[in-house]
This record gives sequence, structure tokens and C-alpha cells, in this order.
Amino acid sequence: MDEQELRAAQRQLLESVIAAAGAEYKTLSDTYEMIDTKAQAATTIAGVFLAAMFSLSALRFHDSVSAITIGCVFFIMLLLLACIVFAIAAMYTRETEDPPCTNQCLPEAVKVLETKDIATFQDERLRLMKGWGDGWVRANVSVQKANGEKAVWLHRAQLTILAAAFITVLLGALLLFLPATLIPASATPAQVATHAQDQPQTAPNSITISPTITVDGQQERPKDPLVQCCCTSNDAASHSLPPARKKACH
Repeated sequence: MDEQELRAAQRQLLESVIAAAGAEYKTLSDTYEMIDTKAQAATTIAGVFLAAMFSLSALRFHDSVSAITIGCVFFIMLLLLACIVFAIAAMYTRETEDPPCTNQCLPEAVKVLETKDIATFQDERLRLMKGWGDGWVRANVSVQKANGEKAVWLHRAQLTILAAAFITVLLGALLLFLPATLIPASATPAQVATHAQDQPQTAPNSITISPTITVDGQQERPKDPLVQCCCTSNDAASHSLPPARKKACH
């Protein structure tokens, strides 16, 4: 192999390396965007579940809910908040090196093209291609490092949202098959309804008046039930009694 063949082989090798580096950079860039897309999806899902958990947090004011249920709801809320934080950390922009661009490569290529000597031209071309290859490699390494950091945070977000979903399913299963663990037996609906039926029913805004009769300067209750009168605060004026009984009612 003479010198010309050696330089041709070197040029072909550098061209193949540059082409492979370009394809790798495209794959890494697609991975970078895919991680951002998954992190956005995790944030959306966690936000929806967190809104539902906020509505369920009002159960802490209900006496019929056990401390286990309240603790599970607040723990799920913490997991969802952690998921949102991890997903935002995954979407955080990392600084990466750019691959060789046209603005950088074109002036260097023009200088090489201006070379008159063939041997010098081939040497400069190889040097230029080697520089481009090094630029692609540095760009790929930086993007790969950024993808690794983003993937770690995305993995944490996925673990937390899976844990929140598992606890939610477990809470629902306990509510269906073992309701006594979440709702104390002393606060079952049947007992609450029975307690409500046992309470005396009183009409709103009602006032019962017991009439009295003055006999020899002393007030006594009349024995005649017809003398008794009952009126409410709303329709007291609607009761009409004979004059003799009106004097007896006070």
C-alpha cells in the first residue's frame, strides 16, 4: 500500500466514524426528547391524582373515618408531590455540547480547499475530518450524560407514582372487603340511622304555652283541656278562642 492508498483508507475510516457519530447523536437526541415527554405525562397523571386526593383530604373532619384511612390519603399525597418534583427535575434542561455545525466547519473547509499542494491538501483534509469526528464524539458524550441524569429522575418519578397507585388500590380493596379497618363499627350507617330515629322530633320555631287561671289572687293550671291553648311563633295570631277562654289563657 503506497501513501495515496493509505490516505484514502484513512479518509474512508474518518468518514464512516463521522457518519456513525451523526446517527448516534440523532438517537441520543430522540432519547432526550422521549424522557421529557414521559416526564410530562408523569406530571399530568400525578396532578390529576393529587387533585382527587385533595378532595378526599376533607375526610379528616369526618368522625366515621379511621386514622388509617387519613394516614394513607396523606401519604399518597406526599408520594404524588414527590413524583411531580422528580418529573420536573427530569425535564430540567441540561447543558450539552453542540456537534460540529456549518458555521464552524465551512470556514475550515474553505481553507483546506485553497491548498495547492496535493499532499498538503490530503493532510489538511484528514486533520479537518478528525476534528469533526472529535466534535461529534464530545457532543454524543455530553448528551449521553444528560440523558443518564434525566433518566434517573424519571425513574424516581415513576416509582413514586407506582407506589401511590398501589396504596390507592390497596385502600380500595380494604374498603370493599374489610370495611371495619377503615370505618369503625361504632359509626356504621345503620347505627347512625337508628340513633336519628330515637331522637324526638320537634317542629321548628314552635312554642308551647301552658295557660293559667287566676283564682283568689293565685294562679292555677286549668283542669279543663279545652282551656289549654298551643300556638306557634308563626301562626299565634291565627288561633281564635272564645272570650271566656281568652281571659283564662296567659
